[in-house]
Amino acid sequence: MVIIFTKEQFTVEVEKVARLDKLTYAEAIVEICLIKDIDVRDVAPLISAPLKDKLEVEAKERNVIKAPKVMRTAFFGLFSDE
Repeated sequence: MVIIFTKEQFTVEVEKVARLDKLTYAEAIVEICLIKDIDVRDVAPLISAPLKDKLEVEAKERNVIKAPKVMRTAFFGLFSDE
């Protein structure tokens, strides 16, 4: 399987699909893979640093991965009575 995207092209395509189809970034990646008949595991090298950051934020917001304890402590500290 030959992948026909550069990192930049893939990032732009993921952001476009996510925005137009109202999908998460992860869903947009899967959608592109389905349309282009690409194995999801083959696109890992195409995930740019900015796209990785967006995926991480999205995953933390959806509780797919935990936010670092420091971040959670700072956030919940906003609501303490002290």
